[in-house]
Amino acid sequence: LFTDGISEAMNQHDVEFGEDRLEELAKTQLSESSNVLMDRIVAAVREHSKNVPQSDDITLVIVKATG
Repeated sequence: LFTDGISEAMNQHDVEFGEDRLEELAKTQLSESSNVLMDRIVAAVREHSKNVPQSDDITLVIVKATG
């Protein structure tokens, strides 16, 4: 679960991070723990939007089944 502050995070060229990018990132990290996955997503969003001030919250909830 995520808020639009993640998918709509803009970079200096007014390009959103986007849901497709978020989905691809999550798919490549499925074997990681929830904490690692969350850290990587937040880092990717921050890297994408580098010098652009965040105009919305970044909220992310990751739930993974174990066993």
